[in-house]
Amino acid sequence: MAATVTRKVSGRQLVSIAVLLTVGLVCLIAGYHLIEVYYVGNRAAQSKIRHIGSLTQEPASKAVPLLIGLAADADSDVSDAAFRAIAGNFRNEAMPYLERALESPDEKKIEAALMIITPETYKGASHQSIRDIAISRDNSQRLQLLAVTTLECLGDMDALREIAHGHPDKMIREAAAFKIKQKRKGMEKGHY
Repeated sequence: MAATVTRKVSGRQLVSIAVLLTVGLVCLIAGYHLIEVYYVGNRAAQSKIRHIGSLTQEPASKAVPLLIGLAADADSDVSDAAFRAIAGNFRNEAMPYLERALESPDEKKIEAALMIITPETYKGASHQSIRDIAISRDNSQRLQLLAVTTLECLGDMDALREIAHGHPDKMIREAAAFKIKQKRKGMEKGHY
């Protein structure tokens, strides 16, 4: 004969079981939501990246302004693809569009343009607009620091000295002075 064992479940055990079931259900719902958000976000990013690929076949006058806007995208995969497209396909034609982006009221576009600017993409252009961004109190400190880094990339030591000696913000002055110091160390070691 098989004996059946019955066991009494206490109130505490019932509460524990109910809490565990609730936590499990919440985790299941949260996990589903995260997967859905990731899938939708990834699908949107892939669509933008495909669009970037198609823009490389367009003339610079159409593609570069759109690519600069996409370089400011919050998704790092999208912004990286836009940077690569400009550097790889429109390096020689990008300068006038980067100049316009630097004059834009949109801080994201300015930031993207400053990150795209290299000696190759900015040949023969005046650095004055970048200097203005670095010096202007209307711009955020982050944008000013990015402009200082861009000036260093372009090798504009005069602008860095001017900022290091006369900028009202101590952090920006110190950043410019540090860039000058780095450049000098590199020259002494023969890296530049």
